[in-house]
Amino acid sequence: MLKYTYSIFFAISFIFAVFCGNIRAIGEGCINGAIAAVKFMIELGTMMAFWCGIMAVFEKAGLLKFFSRLIRPVLKIVFPDACKSGNAVEEISMNIGANLLGLGNAATPMGIRAMEKMNSALSSTDDMVMLTVLNTASVQLIPTTLLSLRTVAGAKDPYEIIVPVWICSVITVIFAVITTKALALCTRKRNQSWKK
Repeated sequence: MLKYTYSIFFAISFIFAVFCGNIRAIGEGCINGAIAAVKFMIELGTMMAFWCGIMAVFEKAGLLKFFSRLIRPVLKIVFPDACKSGNAVEEISMNIGANLLGLGNAATPMGIRAMEKMNSALSSTDDMVMLTVLNTASVQLIPTTLLSLRTVAGAKDPYEIIVPVWICSVITVIFAVITTKALALCTRKRNQSWKK
């Protein structure tokens, strides 16, 4: 769908440029835009490589497993069915721990494995929804992508947003968990009333 949208934008721009006599401006804009895009990607790539290296060191040092063990008590509240059955608890805790450390690339396969285990064991779909919600609205101790973007964009102090990001993401996660639990409870009650 996106390719069609961009194609339409380009066609409209080209038609207006022809009628207004600004063909040269379109050519210059395309060249300058391409140069800026390549430069931006190289700068962003270097920053991302740096932070991925830092995160890989954290992972090798055992910080991921440490965070996984640290959050296990919270998992009993957030994922009650998975914790009762003992199914996919390790994968869920590793997934959330990886997200906390900003290891999105490491978190994704663990999340998929947790979903597969919960699905194969016919665990509660509420836990599956909760895992999806927590992956979408996760708290990151080091928001690597955002820091990289701010550095490339030339921010004077790219790290000044860390505390506000923590505050906002914690509030978002709390709201998301409460909302998901409330909706799951409403759905369960409605299903019980229909069975009667």
